[in-house]
Amino acid sequence: MKCPNCGFSLPEKSRFCQYCGTVLPGSAQQGKPAWQNEPAWQNIPAQQNIPAQQNIPAPESGISAQASPAAFAPSGAQPGIGAAFSSHKGKKARLCKACGAPIDPRTRKCVSCKTPASRISGQTAALAAVSILLVISLVFNGITVFTQNSAIQELERQLEQQLAEAERQHAQAEIEQLRTKADYYGRIRSFLKSSDAGYASDQFFANPCIMFLSQTSTGQSFYLATGFSNATYSCSTIGDSASVKFSETSWNGTSTKILVEPRSLGTTYATFSNNQNPQTFRVMIIVTS
Repeated sequence: MKCPNCGFSLPEKSRFCQYCGTVLPGSAQQGKPAWQNEPAWQNIPAQQNIPAQQNIPAPESGISAQASPAAFAPSGAQPGIGAAFSSHKGKKARLCKACGAPIDPRTRKCVSCKTPASRISGQTAALAAVSILLVISLVFNGITVFTQNSAIQELERQLEQQLAEAERQHAQAEIEQLRTKADYYGRIRSFLKSSDAGYASDQFFANPCIMFLSQTSTGQSFYLATGFSNATYSCSTIGDSASVKFSETSWNGTSTKILVEPRSLGTTYATFSNNQNPQTFRVMIIVTS
């Protein structure tokens, strides 16, 4: 649209000319320059006792409403835009999104419709939103990674503790086994040094004199040499880890079979005697796991 007073092109839906101040068609004060309109302070109610100014100063002499807009525009102003709206510190004027009027780069409101002018472009707003989302994502990912690393470190610490405990228990089990073996070796050494370990005489002894049985086995046997004629043989035990018994009740031969059955872990000593010779001997029976 064009201003009916000065003829300059104006944005659509403008309410007044940005160059000569003429109120545009469709306004209540059509045809009057904006500077001739009644000031707003004259509409103040009388009861406020504020005197109304009646004499409005006329425009300076030599200035006509029909004057060319170029007379008011400084050199370098953009054609079709008033000097006040051409530029400010290198910033170009923008158009109001509500009414289409040019917006002074120095203001934040449209002088035509008073609509606030956004100084942030859509592209800038989009970049800012993307930047904020990126920062939030980085912070969230950083927190997630830190939490995961903490959880992994805690699991590693627990695993190290479990391995150390397993090694300690394994070491303790091995130590206990070594102590048990050492105890057995001590007993065996002491038994072999005794004078009655499996032998009383050439006609009365056992083979072998030390027996090893597993706790889960069904039993073993060994032979007792019985060279005395018309002799009676007997056996007594110390310890309850194994049972010892004769396989027959009469002894007419030169040897007798002795049956041994495991009962529990430990050591049992079996002492054999007869009624022909006062000498006795012992057999050591060890039951292991």
